[in-house]
Amino acid sequence: MNFKNAMLAAALILSGCATGSKNVSNDNSSPLTGTWRLVESTTKSGARTRKTYPVAGQEAIRIYNGSHYSFFRHNTPDSYEMAFASGAGTYTLKGEDFQEHLIYCDVRRWEDQILNYKVTFIGDTMKMFSPKFSTEDVFVRMTK
Repeated sequence: MNFKNAMLAAALILSGCATGSKNVSNDNSSPLTGTWRLVESTTKSGARTRKTYPVAGQEAIRIYNGSHYSFFRHNTPDSYEMAFASGAGTYTLKGEDFQEHLIYCDVRRWEDQILNYKVTFIGDTMKMFSPKFSTEDVFVRMTK
């Protein structure tokens, strides 16, 4: 499935999601709203910090509207290594406290998980820190 088809499928899936959850914000003015490209990911273990992204031949994005999000990671057209990951769900953002409820995921054991982050915004850059996994992801805004 090419990237455009994957995006279309995600849009169709998200457009059919129910918005009845009481924890869901429908505020499209959220600083999260838009499409974000992952540019760096690091994992910290004790005093050691390891860079885990970028990965040659892969790209990753996250898409947020006022209530739902989706993420995709796949191999680039010039890569011979197959890679694909995707998921979608709902989120809440209160100050820097950010929580994702992962409803759909290509790795089924991750479905129905709650993931907590601390998030900061500097211009069109977003940093997400996961205390549970000691990871920090850095994204740049592609679209609003």
